[in-house]
Amino acid sequence: MKIKLLDIKGFGKFNQVKLKPAEGFNIIFEKNESGKSTLLAFIRAMLYGLKGGRRSKDGSLPPLKHYKPWNGDQYAGILEYALDNGKTYRVGRNFDKGTVKVYDEGANDITSTFPQSRDTGPQFAEEHLGID
Repeated sequence: MKIKLLDIKGFGKFNQVKLKPAEGFNIIFEKNESGKSTLLAFIRAMLYGLKGGRRSKDGSLPPLKHYKPWNGDQYAGILEYALDNGKTYRVGRNFDKGTVKVYDEGANDITSTFPQSRDTGPQFAEEHLGID
């Protein structure tokens, strides 16, 4: 899988951020607390969703609440990626509304073609990447 676009409308400390990784291998090197882990969490959340629920026994927030944007009113994003077979897909998630849409390279909504999880929605990443 190759990430083509990260369009973060709102997620944790990020608000209205667009990233287009360069061809080849990309390294993100920044100071502590700059958002490297949050960026990774965004990618994972776009692929697999975020679970809600209650605080854990140690008092930490569930992921859905933990990454709610600090500023701005949108809690959403877009991820575009290409598979090894050359096919490109675009995923849009709205974490507040719990909605997700998956589009193929022809801009066709293919969301309903994937098995659904009650908690996180369509399981497209599991099918495309073979990783759950």
